Amino acid sequence: MEVDLIIRGRDKDHFGDWWTMGDDIILEVPLDKQLSEIIKMVQDVLRERFTPEGADEPDYGEHGNPMHVTRLDIVLPVYLAKGKRDDRNITESEWSMSLRRVGLTANNCLLEFRPKEMGLWMWHPLEYYKAQYRELLVKTIGNRQVMLSELVEEVKRTRPPPIRTSTKVFLRCYPEVFWVTTHIASGLSEVRLNKTLEPPTFL
Repeated sequence: MEVDLIIRGRDKDHFGDWWTMGDDIILEVPLDKQLSEIIKMVQDVLRERFTPEGADEPDYGEHGNPMHVTRLDIVLPVYLAKGKRDDRNITESEWSMSLRRVGLTANNCLLEFRPKEMGLWMWHPLEYYKAQYRELLVKTIGNRQVMLSELVEEVKRTRPPPIRTSTKVFLRCYPEVFWVTTHIASGLSEVRLNKTLEPPTFL
């Protein structure tokens, strides 16, 4: 019997908190399948994600790396009462075992794939996280005109960690979406959604 095995990418953010790196990978596999085979299947999915249309090889970008086994921790989440967890790290010596032997069941088919160190590899190409952050900023700003410093504070814990540029630089990459006004005397900036396609303003 095959089950829907959920593979979830998880990493630490800059605050030391765990964040989900993107869309789950769902594989239809039997519980007797070896974990080492699952790793190869996930690597194939990620390789396809990072391969541009029409290209033969993946493009991991300037700061990206493939998910190599030497950079990988595999964790079996164990949920306890009152929302607590007692995660079990599956050691490399167990990777040759079946999913059933490492603790998965038909009712518990979730594994977390984690980089050994923060940011060692990504779950999606950078464009995925750019679109995610752009959407977050649009929702956060809404109909307001807000000081840039306030906006940075509001989104600092939900900003996708792969975005390495400052929020001010990020906003200026999308002038058709965000209208930024900078006051020359104070250096302070305000931002609102650019619904009328106005150019950036310096006052």
